[in-house]
Amino acid sequence: MDNNDHPDATCLSEADLDLTMAAEFTPMTDRYGPGLPVVTLAGIQVYTYIEDGRLRVSVSLDTTDEVMLHGPDRLVPMQIDVQNDTVFEG
Repeated sequence: MDNNDHPDATCLSEADLDLTMAAEFTPMTDRYGPGLPVVTLAGIQVYTYIEDGRLRVSVSLDTTDEVMLHGPDRLVPMQIDVQNDTVFEG
């Protein structure tokens, strides 16, 4: 994939497709009220917004679905890519 390409669903398993297709987007609807734009996937809330001229991505795991909790510590596996380069994996 070059820098002009975007990820697509061809690499996802059926279970991953089911979780991903159930994603919900909640836009920010009040300029001065509470709430920021958020995408919710498997109970995980991912907020993406501009703050102080920087892109900010904030992940909330408080409502994560059981299916995403792994291992004895019940962690959520995560990978973050920027311009097709993995910058975080854990």
